This record gives sequence, structure tokens and C-alpha cells, in this order.
Amino acid sequence: MSARKIAFVALLAASSLTITACESGSSVQPPATTSENQGIQSGTAQTSHAPTTAEKYTPATAKGPAKNVPVPQMPESASKNSENGARNFSEYYFDLVNYTIETNDTKLIKKFTTHACEVCGLSIIDPADRAKIDGRWQVGGKHRYEVLASEITGENLAVTSVRYSADSAKFYVEPHVVESELERLPSTIVALGLEYDSGWKVYKIVGDD
Repeated sequence: MSARKIAFVALLAASSLTITACESGSSVQPPATTSENQGIQSGTAQTSHAPTTAEKYTPATAKGPAKNVPVPQMPESASKNSENGARNFSEYYFDLVNYTIETNDTKLIKKFTTHACEVCGLSIIDPADRAKIDGRWQVGGKHRYEVLASEITGENLAVTSVRYSADSAKFYVEPHVVESELERLPSTIVALGLEYDSGWKVYKIVGDD
């Protein structure tokens, strides 16, 4: 096992213990209500989102895909090789996940993801690329997240723990005809393995199961 993988596994275990202690023995929490979950991000709070055009943003509906989706802008703090930088980058990355599933545009998220991240490819990037080819669009499915912990694990390496949930979603290839559906994803925790080379990139995502 490589030194990077050893460091990642060790930090994931340490982070899991920290999270467990903070959350009374359970690393997976039931979906929080609005009143008790003000710390969980909607995907817009930590990152400045500026529309790329002056045209009005229109969310996806059964009639058609979203239009003029605001492009997430990475805050300067997320480019720093530090624990806080890794935390802010992880928040930005989840904003990119939401942007990707809403637009099927993978160019930006690929810039911040290494080829080593199998989960990133199989769960986020590849489905969006296929959907773009097929003319499929998604209504709903927004990821809501909270970064719980961030640690530097070695030279140019970090791990962050993120709790997130995802709204239910419907998929269309023609107006008002539902092709498939996804149920709401309950609150769960993942660890993001990050590496730094003139900026952070995700090289691994590990679930809590």
C-alpha cells in the first residue's frame, strides 16, 4: 500500500472517531430538519456564484433543462495548501457537483478531479457525460452538505469529512415524460482525499459504510 493510501486510511479512521464522539455514537445521522440543520450548506452559502451571462437563471422543470445556471466561483481561500483551504475547497467541490448534475457540463469538475477517483467518475462525471449525449436532464437531486472536519495528512495531502444528503430527482429525455427517478438520499458521511499541486484536487471518495 502506498504512503498516500496509508495516510488516507489512517486519517479516515481518525476522522470517523472524531465525528462519532461529536455525534453521540453514530456517524450517519437522519436527515436534519430546517430548524436543526442551519449548518448544512444548500450549495450556495460558502461560494460566490456569479451568472456567466446577464440572462436570468431558470431551473430545470418537466418542460426542459435548466438555463443560464450560475457557475460556481472558487473563493481564494480554497486555493491555499492548509486545513482551512482543504475545507473551503471541499465546499466548492460540492457546489461543482450540483452544477454538474444540473448542467451535464463536466469540464470544470474534471479540472479538480484526478483520474484516480473512481467514485467521482462512476457517480458524477460519467453519468453527466452520458446524459449530455442522450439529451437527458435532471429535475431535483440537489446535494446539501456540511464539512465536518479537515486535516492535513502529509506533504500536499489532506482529508475532509463531509456530511451530505441529496433531494429526490426525476430524469427526462422529453418534456413531461419521466424516464427514471431517484429517491431522496438520507444524510450520510463521506471522506474526501485531496492532493495539492498548484491547487487542490479530489483523488478519492470513501463512504462510511
